[in-house]
Amino acid sequence: GSQQAIDLFSRVILSTGDVVLTEDPTYLSALQVFRSYGANVVAVNSDEHGMEFGDLEAKIKTYHPKFIYIIPTFSNPEGKVWSTERRQQLLELCYKYDVLVLEDDPYGDIKFHDEEEYPTVASFDHGQSHVVYTSTFSKTVVPALRTGWVTGPSAIIKMMTQAKQMAD
Repeated sequence: GSQQAIDLFSRVILSTGDVVLTEDPTYLSALQVFRSYGANVVAVNSDEHGMEFGDLEAKIKTYHPKFIYIIPTFSNPEGKVWSTERRQQLLELCYKYDVLVLEDDPYGDIKFHDEEEYPTVASFDHGQSHVVYTSTFSKTVVPALRTGWVTGPSAIIKMMTQAKQMAD
């Protein structure tokens, strides 16, 4: 699934001592991956709408993170859905401070009501320069198949492709 994309991205982006900002709490396996590459994980205060804008900006300024890891649609473990405004605010900060986003979206296709819309942060990144987006079919279509994909800036995808070739 998308777990390998998280690992490949971390492998090519992180160096020992780099900072990764995450929601508090967030997906345990992602935290394990980041730490396995020597990253320091710093949690950002969150509420029912997503990361709190003020705390996020303060931590970007303080820690100069390598990237921000998010699951804005049915976050793991709390199941929160970020507001569209929070998604846009996060990307605006990433443009302002030139920070990458790793958007993990394994649950984005799940809907309880037809009228629900969950725009990805990647869908707002029109320059396609700041968001690496990963998703999977393993939560919705074929759980045992463990198929995932990733999109993002071409230079990063190229590095991830080379790392994938070495891994498999």
